[in-house]
Amino acid sequence: MPSSRDRSLIILGATGDLTERLLLPGLASLLAAGRARGVQLIGASSSDWSDERWRDLLRSTLGESAGDALPGILDRARYVRTDATDADALRA
Repeated sequence: MPSSRDRSLIILGATGDLTERLLLPGLASLLAAGRARGVQLIGASSSDWSDERWRDLLRSTLGESAGDALPGILDRARYVRTDATDADALRA
């Protein structure tokens, strides 16, 4: 059951290099410190990825740095193919 502390983080350009090299490792530090528990990571990009491919990236990038938060993050993670320059696509 979601709690009032659960939040979603939508990462636009999720399949890009900066997400993998900078954003996700920084997020792993927050997870390890217990500061981002309950977050749902929604990857969004124009690339033809699946939820599983997004979870694979999270698993390899967050890894052990995320501590015991990783299984919950992976369970809630999902990927959406969208065009970040299209307002209607983002609303959907």
